[in-house]
Amino acid sequence: MTERNPDREESRDPLDEEAIWAEIVASYGEEPADDPDRPESESERGVEDLDLDKAIDLEKDSEPAKGGLDQVDRELDRLDRDLDQLDKDLDQVDKGLGKSVLRPDDGSLSFTVYAAGTGPRDWDAAEPSDDDLDESDDGHFVPPDPPLPKADTTAKFAWLAVLGGPLLLVLMTVLQQELTWWAGLLGIGGFIGGFATLVIRMRPGGDEDDELPGGGAVV
Repeated sequence: MTERNPDREESRDPLDEEAIWAEIVASYGEEPADDPDRPESESERGVEDLDLDKAIDLEKDSEPAKGGLDQVDRELDRLDRDLDQLDKDLDQVDKGLGKSVLRPDDGSLSFTVYAAGTGPRDWDAAEPSDDDLDESDDGHFVPPDPPLPKADTTAKFAWLAVLGGPLLLVLMTVLQQELTWWAGLLGIGGFIGGFATLVIRMRPGGDEDDELPGGGAVV
């Protein structure tokens, strides 16, 4: 390991920083001088100095890239033509949706578009009938209304006695007539007799209740 020589370090002149900065500022903006030992690049050479074989190789390498760009351009042109044809087809379809009507007077073509469910049609819906029902439609059968019960003569007189007896007593009281024995007998007796007749006829299990119309199925 060599030792440092203090005499050599002391003999070195200190750097003059101000002089260096002044030189840098003075040379700012000037182009540096060309170094004669620096080799020239291919861009600085003349045409006669270029290697012909190397130039041919570079040209061949650039041809595939150029051919690929040309193919991309042709594909784009073909896509543009396909889009134009598609637009024309869509216009023809839109025109075909309307009903064309040729006017005889001026020969112009007009379109009439009918809304869904409206407009003329060449068929009519069939009228529904009972023959259309099958076994699968059994749950949708609506039974007819049951017939009204027919009152017999006994029931009519019973209702007349029940309603007419009290009505007779009320009329004689309102008209301030003398309440005789026969009026009381008809009023009170008729009401009691008619009411008893209706109650007796409501007794279940009678012979007349066996075959009532609309009585339903017998289990």
